[in-house]
Amino acid sequence: MKPALLRSPRLVCLLGLALCGAVTIHAQNFALNGSFEDPGALSNDAGDGFVDGFDSIPAGGTSITGWTVITHEIARGIRNDAYIVASEGSFFLDLTGYMGSGAGSGGVSQTITTTPGATYRFAFDLGTLQGDSNSDGPISVTASAAGLSPSFTHDPGGIGNQWANYGFDFVAASASTEISILGTGGKYYIGLDNVSVTAVSPVPEPGHYAAIAGLALVAFGGWRRCRR
Repeated sequence: MKPALLRSPRLVCLLGLALCGAVTIHAQNFALNGSFEDPGALSNDAGDGFVDGFDSIPAGGTSITGWTVITHEIARGIRNDAYIVASEGSFFLDLTGYMGSGAGSGGVSQTITTTPGATYRFAFDLGTLQGDSNSDGPISVTASAAGLSPSFTHDPGGIGNQWANYGFDFVAASASTEISILGTGGKYYIGLDNVSVTAVSPVPEPGHYAAIAGLALVAFGGWRRCRR
């Protein structure tokens, strides 16, 4: 005969709910402002009145909410259907900067909240303007997170704006993780947009381990009583 513990619908239900809660997977984007939409206007840092739809942001700049510009000046562009369009939303980045070829490439970084031991997917869109000798591929970037720094090359065919998604998985080692994307190869344009960090392995909700431990003690006590 099964112990009374296993014949208790209430206890079985509680155990099931606790276990389900412990493996809740968050689908939200842990990267803030991944499409560079905030703030919602260019700041005219380049001093040209946005004639070309681009804004210059220097290394160390923090005018893009959530992000810090690293290594070198970059440009933030706004959708222009006759020229370059964003992959997501209205804004995008050009990691070659406002001056383009020969001036160097920059990048962006952000520190996000993570759960130690959980696995995350760090993804982003890279873009070129094919058919334009100054803005076509190949382009390349290095993305970094949790001690990993893989390189990615985007060299599409076709004509016009060509975006593609790239990324990799990393395991968080602490409660915060710095992520960054740095341009490493390109002419006058290295397009970046639609950055995301999402959980791909169970991320425990706070308090679930305590709940499971408490129910486990109740279960053990019930088992001992059934054994007597």
